[in-house]
Amino acid sequence: MIIDMLAAYKLWVKKTKLQHGIAHSDDQFIFYSSWGSPIAVSTLREALREMFEKKELDIPTITPHGLRHTHATLLLVQGVTAHNVAKRLGNTADMIYKVYGHAVKELENESVELFSQAVNL
Repeated sequence: MIIDMLAAYKLWVKKTKLQHGIAHSDDQFIFYSSWGSPIAVSTLREALREMFEKKELDIPTITPHGLRHTHATLLLVQGVTAHNVAKRLGNTADMIYKVYGHAVKELENESVELFSQAVNL
């Protein structure tokens, strides 16, 4: 459901920017106003708050910053490299290790376990 909503939103952003003569690239901001310019985080925060109050989203209440952390952590635990996560977030791999080291450590422990299992076959 959320993926479908995001896909529809992405299409809306492209159409809106095109209508206003603004070039679009997928590596730009995610959230835009109806006139094609990036919206402020406070505007996004308020929109999320309203959706949660109206029960339009069937997920636990979360802030935009919380979405960012969740996104990064989910990518890391799925095995996406810190370098690639850093590129998506506009950070450095070093910063990703500092902030999300717990997720990276879990993967390291899992790697050791998987290797041990493979050797013991």
